Amino acid sequence: MVSNYNTLACISRDITRKFQGSRVREVYSQEKDELVLSFEGHEAVVVVNCTRFTNTIYLHPGHSRARANTASLFPSCIGDAFDSCQIHPSDRELLLQLGSGNKLWIRFFGPKANVFLTQAGGRIVDAFINARKLIGTMLETLPEVKPESWNMNTVLNARPDQTVSSALKASLPTLGMELNRETFIRSGVDPSLPTQEIVPAARKRIAFHLEAILSSVTKPSPRVYGKFSPAGAFVPEHFALIGLQQYRHLKEKVFNNVSEALRFYLFGRRKEGELQRELTTLRKKMEKILERDLRTLQAIQVESGLDQKEEFYREAGKALLACAGEITKGDKSYSYQEGSSTRTLKLDPALTPIQNAQSYFAKAKKARAASELALVRRTSLRERSRKTEQLLGQLNDIDSRKGLRQYMKENGGDLKARGVRGEELERTTLPFRTFVVDGGFQVLAGKSSANNDLLTMKHAKPQDLWFHARGSSGSHVVLKVGTGKGDPGKKAKEQAAAIAAYYSKMRKAKRVPVVLTEKKYVRKPKGASPGTVVLERESVLFVEPALPHNDAISHD
Repeated sequence: MVSNYNTLACISRDITRKFQGSRVREVYSQEKDELVLSFEGHEAVVVVNCTRFTNTIYLHPGHSRARANTASLFPSCIGDAFDSCQIHPSDRELLLQLGSGNKLWIRFFGPKANVFLTQAGGRIVDAFINARKLIGTMLETLPEVKPESWNMNTVLNARPDQTVSSALKASLPTLGMELNRETFIRSGVDPSLPTQEIVPAARKRIAFHLEAILSSVTKPSPRVYGKFSPAGAFVPEHFALIGLQQYRHLKEKVFNNVSEALRFYLFGRRKEGELQRELTTLRKKMEKILERDLRTLQAIQVESGLDQKEEFYREAGKALLACAGEITKGDKSYSYQEGSSTRTLKLDPALTPIQNAQSYFAKAKKARAASELALVRRTSLRERSRKTEQLLGQLNDIDSRKGLRQYMKENGGDLKARGVRGEELERTTLPFRTFVVDGGFQVLAGKSSANNDLLTMKHAKPQDLWFHARGSSGSHVVLKVGTGKGDPGKKAKEQAAAIAAYYSKMRKAKRVPVVLTEKKYVRKPKGASPGTVVLERESVLFVEPALPHNDAISHD
């Protein structure tokens, strides 16, 4: 419901009330397919999400622009006055009218979602996505679909061959799937029934509940439905403008406004998505390892029997010893009768009969060793495969990042033995906020005074870079040297410093002095309180508080 017409209508009204008369300060992007508009005199910003599966718009109370990995957009809008935000009468399109006469069009059409800037006449002068291709073309005008009469008899009689749900959807396309379904749940009418089978009493119930729903979405009570994981984390599943009976089996969180609920829902879904991506990656690795081990085990099992080879070589050696007098050096083979059959043995003409016999005994010994090794390998692979299957099964029970960390901690030895890299285990199990900055370097940030001590005194190595907001309490931040390409560059250091500023009491300042030093110059005085350290040497960077454009791996 995040891109439902009624949700967008609510946000449209909020944007007009909040920013009408203000001038555009910045338009920028620092996340893929996400655009941010800020206005003079306001800390709050408008965030437009054009990702393929999450088209929506919401207000964010305070959004810090990063110094790096950010792009300025729509320069001709800067300083222009904002007049109003309007929603298309029958589609998922918002129009931001600017004082100069320019217009910002926001269209939420799934993978084709985009933001366009047009001048008089509708010609596109700039675009958020595919700007080069679109600039100079005319913006297509969306047709207005007028809602039909709310006389339910008229709506249903006009579509005698459709189901009642399809008839309602066609007559009111802005209702959306969830509110359409809610109408029939509340009215107790089967939505799959043909329209001609809907009796007058049922038609009245549909009309009554539909009008109630349409009235309530104009004065929303936004909420997020979801479940609590065994670890106690609330996992959001659905966003809704109003209470919906279809989700009454779920837990709900009610919010003061639509944007607040949307932010909670989207952040929760993003974290859930990150967890599932990590689980999927780990699961694929384990499945590949299991497949390889089973293939090796099968190859060992179908190998020609080494036990039989050992017996053949030993008997051949015995036969040559027994008949040594019948063989002369230079013979290439020797045949003898064994029961009712004749057996022929290959000989090395350069060896004596005794030496040929000893050669066969050596082959028997080698075959026996190989047989014993194959038995050990089969036993080892069977046990390894069984354990891998067990590890795979345990992945299905993980529903939180805490659970994943516990899994990695308990099974670290088995995972390392299967080729899951040490840095992957560390990234998941470390109890710190974790980021990746320019050059691929890992950055860790403490979560509390005790956690700061743990990070600095136990996990940081002497050559790692250490950061802290100068003259302010906040997180210890460590850039792990050696986790990226070459030596950390200026950009990586500034990003790590910005993280330290962000997780300090100076977070809302424009520029923050951040101390930088190598960890070997950081020491903790005896008896000092948690988080307190002394620096033997330092330099200072002035940065704007911000997180890297990539999200923290662990927010717990």
